[in-house]
Amino acid sequence: MDHLPQRHFRNFFFDAKSNELVSVFSDGSLNVRREAYDILTTIDPKRNIYQKSSATNTICRG
Repeated sequence: MDHLPQRHFRNFFFDAKSNELVSVFSDGSLNVRREAYDILTTIDPKRNIYQKSSATNTICRG
């Protein structure tokens, strides 16, 4: 099965929505930010917008 369309969709989605995702999750509790960081860096590992703070895995506004 060809995964190319799924890969393109994922890239388009994160190109359009990554800043919005960071904005939404950066206002959450520490546990929510950690979980969002883990999920987003797993799904979209090449994007540098999901920053890791020095102390914990959190989403920070870059």
